Amino acid sequence: MVARGAADVAFLLVDGYDILGTVTELNDKQFALTEETHALGDAWVENSFVGIRRAEITQQGFYDDAVGSVHAALSTGPGNSSRVLCYGPEGTATGANVKGMTAVQVDYAVEPGRAVLHKANAMYHSNGRFDQGKLLYTHKASAGTSAENGNSVQRQDASGGAITACSTNGGAAYMQLSAFTSGVLATGVRARIQHSSDNITFADLVTFTIATAAPFAQRSAVATGVVIEAYTRMATSYQGGASAQMTGMWGFSRY
Repeated sequence: MVARGAADVAFLLVDGYDILGTVTELNDKQFALTEETHALGDAWVENSFVGIRRAEITQQGFYDDAVGSVHAALSTGPGNSSRVLCYGPEGTATGANVKGMTAVQVDYAVEPGRAVLHKANAMYHSNGRFDQGKLLYTHKASAGTSAENGNSVQRQDASGGAITACSTNGGAAYMQLSAFTSGVLATGVRARIQHSSDNITFADLVTFTIATAAPFAQRSAVATGVVIEAYTRMATSYQGGASAQMTGMWGFSRY
């Protein structure tokens, strides 16, 4: 058993906004929808799964109106059905678990109080599948070079054993960009998720929209039937120039 705590949460990103430093508690809940199926004469309530799952995340924390902080991230969000949310519960290592979803932000509650700091809380409901994948590039500043390839992550079985075979059940790729400063003529970030059968030769699997500013976030699905080779990694280059600085995170969930 590996015990983990608050210090292991590597990032919490909503649409590219980095709000980890303002959040004190995160409740990640997944559940199945059921219907009562007991009939006349039954002595106990019976329930059946109706085939639909749902995820819900709630956060509690401090109010902060600094540029790019929690108020900027959440104040215009209630009702937004396409918020991209990612967080890392297991540290910053490549290959660590990362969780993500496209979500509806249900609410944003600012709670001033007497003799206490203002609080800011929010709730999100999944708008589609909730993904648990692997971290391909933790949330950090890049080296600022013209191209960067992250370390590769090999496919694993349920017990964590390495697999060399491809998969065809689909997946989802995540990109979160919380900072971007253009450099020598660079006008944007071109990011991809690449895959390989031998961990040597890589080809593009997912190409994200070119990001020209931050905050920026995108979830991109890989359809069932598409071959996803055993190794995956992130790769970036700068559009229109030699270099720039960015802070971003990439993850991939293989179904």
